[in-house]
Amino acid sequence: MKQSSDDDKKHYKTAGPEPRTTAEQKSEISRDDKNTLCIIHACGMTKTDPLSAMSKIFSESEVEGRIKRLVRQNLVTEDARLTGAGRAAITVVLAGGVFDIIHHGHIHMLNAARSLGDMLVVVVASDNTARKSKRKAPLCHTEDIRQCLVSMIRTVDACVIGAEGSIFDTVKAIRPDVIALGYDQAHRKEDIEDGCSKLGIDTEVVRLESPMPDVSSSNLKSNLGDL
Repeated sequence: MKQSSDDDKKHYKTAGPEPRTTAEQKSEISRDDKNTLCIIHACGMTKTDPLSAMSKIFSESEVEGRIKRLVRQNLVTEDARLTGAGRAAITVVLAGGVFDIIHHGHIHMLNAARSLGDMLVVVVASDNTARKSKRKAPLCHTEDIRQCLVSMIRTVDACVIGAEGSIFDTVKAIRPDVIALGYDQAHRKEDIEDGCSKLGIDTEVVRLESPMPDVSSSNLKSNLGDL
């Protein structure tokens, strides 16, 4: 019998199906299961109980069934927390801003950002951060009110107040798959990409366009001041 060569042995060791890509793994998870994962992940960010949040949407038996199904897939733990596989199964989009006076330009931006993934996390600038921005007029609303208002927008899955230091402190905490920049935001796409790379975060940075570039909170405040 012919003795196997080293090359043959290497071939046998590597033979078999190719490892699945992240995209392929995501595609195998149902839309309902992804929605559940997004709810659980959003609750983790806002420090709310995922089971209580889900009970407002689904019946008790359906909540139990969804959690058990995700546990079997190793996507969540028994106490409804995302596993590493569960987090990797969803695409998280991050968008940020002051959102002092919410207008239709904001709604368009958030809708566009939400279309880039499975869930949208919005970071509202803290009062101190917003005041440091020289381009901003005096604030009409506190950070808590602005967070509350943004949370009520249907396309927003979770809303948090940003860290007071570098924007990358917030990015590091959320670890988004996509960062959506507003058309008029001062952050340079290249700087955000470089900062994420230094943190070891594989994030796609997208600059959104606006069909209504003349609409802004600053312009609205200026116009209101003339009334």
